[in-house]
Amino acid sequence: METMLMTDEKVAGLNANRAGLAASFLRVFDSTAQSDANPYFLQDVSDNPGVPGHTGYYLGLLVAQLLNRQYPLTEMACWNRALAEPQIRRALQEISVEKPR
Repeated sequence: METMLMTDEKVAGLNANRAGLAASFLRVFDSTAQSDANPYFLQDVSDNPGVPGHTGYYLGLLVAQLLNRQYPLTEMACWNRALAEPQIRRALQEISVEKPR
């Protein structure tokens, strides 16, 4: 995860809680409030102790990896919001019900 500036320990912690983190993100997925986005997308700081910094970026990587099983990255890169949002939501829902690894 060097490209995301995360330690192996941080990735392991995020990975261990990925289902719960995806479920919590889905609860605010449609929100436009900055206060809902901050815990997921601030670099290292989160006001929510249940959501470590970088969580949104980590979930984005998992979503891209999951969707890439069905769609090429070149196709996904061309999706507009109307095409991307349902696919992202579906992938997050799939992650949210995964059994712990």
